[in-house]
Amino acid sequence: MRSLPFFCIVLVIVSVCHLSAGATPPALPLFGDQVVKREIGVEGVSTLIEESPARVRKTPVEIAQKMLQKKTTYADAMHNVVDFIPKHVATLHPNGGEVSWKGRCFASYSASVETSHDGSEWAITVKNDHSSSLLCSDLFLFATVESWHVEDYFLHGTHHITWKGHGNDSVLDVGQYGIRVFVVDESIKEVLADLFDVAKLFFPEYDGKWHPAVPDFVAEANVEFLKDEVNMTMQKRDDVVIELDESEIRSGDFFGIIRLDGLDPLLAFGMGSALGHSVVAMWINGTLYVCESQVKSSYWPANGIQRTPYKQWLQQAHAADYNVVFLPLSEEMRAKFDEQAAVDFFVNTAEGLDYGFHNLLFTWIDTVQDNYPPPLSWQLVQTGFAIFDTISPSLADLVWNDALNMRLGTKGLNTAQATIEAEKRGINFTSLLAMPEQDDWVYENGLNMVCDVFVLRTYKEAGLFGDLADSIQVTEFTDWGLYSLNFFETYTTKERPKQCQVWCTCVYVCVHNSWWR
Repeated sequence: MRSLPFFCIVLVIVSVCHLSAGATPPALPLFGDQVVKREIGVEGVSTLIEESPARVRKTPVEIAQKMLQKKTTYADAMHNVVDFIPKHVATLHPNGGEVSWKGRCFASYSASVETSHDGSEWAITVKNDHSSSLLCSDLFLFATVESWHVEDYFLHGTHHITWKGHGNDSVLDVGQYGIRVFVVDESIKEVLADLFDVAKLFFPEYDGKWHPAVPDFVAEANVEFLKDEVNMTMQKRDDVVIELDESEIRSGDFFGIIRLDGLDPLLAFGMGSALGHSVVAMWINGTLYVCESQVKSSYWPANGIQRTPYKQWLQQAHAADYNVVFLPLSEEMRAKFDEQAAVDFFVNTAEGLDYGFHNLLFTWIDTVQDNYPPPLSWQLVQTGFAIFDTISPSLADLVWNDALNMRLGTKGLNTAQATIEAEKRGINFTSLLAMPEQDDWVYENGLNMVCDVFVLRTYKEAGLFGDLADSIQVTEFTDWGLYSLNFFETYTTKERPKQCQVWCTCVYVCVHNSWWR
């Protein structure tokens, strides 16, 4: 699951990547006072996910001091990546009375909304009191699926918002969901500073021209993030490529990748995974290829579902600073693996298809509301999608609108229209998102498969799911779900390749090409 365009990452993935993922594992509260542990793995291949306790808010002075320390800028940005995400605090229903909540700077807030006689406008009244500081202000977002207002409250008292020009979609939306109120736990200045730092996380290789490698200080910041946020420790080792002989690799064997570039660690964090990308080995006409669903980028030369000769792929992976683990199929699964069927699927169906952006987000959402750990909420996803839709309709269509239309059997509806159409059918927005993606859904650009889904679809076509194949939708899986399957060799009964033993004391996997393990 790789390489979204940066603007999509910042406005969409920075939020959605915090969804606890996969059809099988339970949702994890990624923030809170308690420490949550979960062991995941393949019959002993385990990663212990331990969520850190809630972080103490930094003062503006402390944030400024951190930003001035160049060596820690990337690490700070990794840890503060969710600080500017709006938190849902209240819902206002027209003529529905007053709602109260606590703010960051003002201890007391209350608000209500009234509809004008002709229904053409909403009058919102907000009251606040008990300021914690003379220099503090609360930044709020009031939103529907059609429009929004941003308010920054610096003074106590009574404040008024007159909301005019809303359309029928907003009336229907607010009648069902109300006007959603979100608070941003930072000032506008801090939000802009955090956005700038996050932007740098995703352009670490640019110094006037693009480079495929990840700078050391960026990799180290990402390692620190993984250690602090998911209790995943990666140790530095010598700059080395462990090149397994082609004779040791068979069709169906799995390679898992994490690139310490900002994106992969966030994806791993969101999925509860140790990986950010998945590929599969395939022998085709006597040549060993690495097959994958990938996106062309500064470090990868080709787009879509593709094959690369194994030795060439190793060179590209090395140049891109990939950290790779090798998980061969177990003997039992290897005996079941129909190599010809897998090759036929790749050559005749998959090769050349675009990366699966259309259903990327829908592998993450499996429940009505339990996949939204704080600060993310379904209210923010709903209104955030709609707001982004007005900014970049084509990108919104690519990443979620086409998938919403697929679930409704419609075409061309934007986020707001899809929300209203679903409500007319008695389907609320959260249930619409949670509808399982189907493997046989064909979008305008064909089948859509992100990296792990392509690998799993290959396994499905090769017969590894057996009699369960028709009841399993692999488009609902994530990287975590992939390597958690009982498909792979655990090296409990056989010795790992000697090359792996030299550079890694791991018991269950072969660290194949890595500067970190």
